[in-house]
Amino acid sequence: GNVILNGETKAKNYTYTPTPVESMVVIKSFVDLSAGAEYHFTDKIGLYLRVNNILGTQYQQYLYYSKLGLNVIGGFNFSF
Repeated sequence: GNVILNGETKAKNYTYTPTPVESMVVIKSFVDLSAGAEYHFTDKIGLYLRVNNILGTQYQQYLYYSKLGLNVIGGFNFSF
């Protein structure tokens, strides 16, 4: 598992009203908690499960790039 703690950050934002105007935008702090597990039945066969953003928080790590809420990824492994 992992925990990502990110404090409040600032980003530059440009608005173009004939001329560019620069302003600072505050990106709120966030906590992202994730965990995963993997199980091998044999040396060649296994299953895995990964749960990301367990708290389901909606946040932006970068300005205007929102992260997904709670998501689950699972699958089957086969090696030959």
